[in-house]
Amino acid sequence: MKTKILTFTDRFKYELGILALLLVQALLNLKRIMGMDGNFLVYYLSDFSMAKTSRMLVGTFVNLLTDHPTERWINNFARIVLFAVIIFVAVLLGRVVKSVDADKRVPLYAMILFFCTGTFTMHIFSAFFGMMDIYMFLFAVIAIVCLKNKYLRWLVPVFCLAGVLINIVFIFSFFPAVLLAVLYLAAFSEQKAGSIILFCVTALSVLALSYYCG
Repeated sequence: MKTKILTFTDRFKYELGILALLLVQALLNLKRIMGMDGNFLVYYLSDFSMAKTSRMLVGTFVNLLTDHPTERWINNFARIVLFAVIIFVAVLLGRVVKSVDADKRVPLYAMILFFCTGTFTMHIFSAFFGMMDIYMFLFAVIAIVCLKNKYLRWLVPVFCLAGVLINIVFIFSFFPAVLLAVLYLAAFSEQKAGSIILFCVTALSVLALSYYCG
């Protein structure tokens, strides 16, 4: 049993180290995690039955899960999302570290340390517990990860549209990073035609939905 644990920790040492950093950083905001600001609660209660526009997606999902969302239920839901995102980011960054040669990892370590502890990075998701940015961030990261697969990359517009439906500010905050990643793919991919089509579909669909929601 001890050998299995040691093998596991050695195999996932980067993921576990990053996870520990993120958990400590989140728990430093434990008081906020105990209950979100009342101003954020409205986004968990508003759904598409009220209006077909932005800022309704999370509330619609919540109302699909429960007919009577209480403040306690919503806070527990938000906590699950927060820690799920932390685990997802830890696994993702751990894989990034493993993909880089050992002699080139020092700058990467510095970047990850900043990302895990910086004031305006992962810190804001616990410091402003319950706000919509965590959902926009999650969809943006998933969209970028999907670009690695030639089939899953066609889901990128879907995740970007979901980001807009969470909050229209997605087009100014996280969408530019996704669009740059798609543009990079279009510039350097061997399948240029498909990548250019993906870029156009992503940009035009997001602009169209943003115009509708605006």
